[in-house]
Amino acid sequence: MTQSQSQPSFGARLGRTIGNLLLALFNATLLLFIVAAISGIVLIGKVRTFSTDIAGDVTQAAIASTGLNPADALAELRVASTEIAELRVAIEERRSDLDARVDALGVRLDTMQATLQSLRERKIAITDAVIDKAATAAGTALKDLRDCRPADAGS
Repeated sequence: MTQSQSQPSFGARLGRTIGNLLLALFNATLLLFIVAAISGIVLIGKVRTFSTDIAGDVTQAAIASTGLNPADALAELRVASTEIAELRVAIEERRSDLDARVDALGVRLDTMQATLQSLRERKIAITDAVIDKAATAAGTALKDLRDCRPADAGS
């Protein structure tokens, strides 16, 4: 047997080497894509948890800044509603002396409803602001990760 029959030609070896190089490049790309997808999923979960926690804390702070306890305000609203219903029945029996009480309770109920509405609007605005800030922070963190390099193996 001659040496040329046992060894493939240079062109065949070069073609096989380039094919193996492209396969390795494709495998590395797939691995990087998988790592990026998993990192994105983990990051989304952490951002949701973080924004939920921050929104809850900020909402509690906003409610505390108004000096109202939402549970107490809701209880007062229910009591006022019940009193108004009872007064309407009494008005039918004694209309003249109860008009003033009904007006006062109506004003009180309107004030409470306006307060609760402003609390709802604050919560929505604060939640939106927190989500925007968390998204910006996550984007900045991802941008910073783009410039990461592996640690030197010799160190």
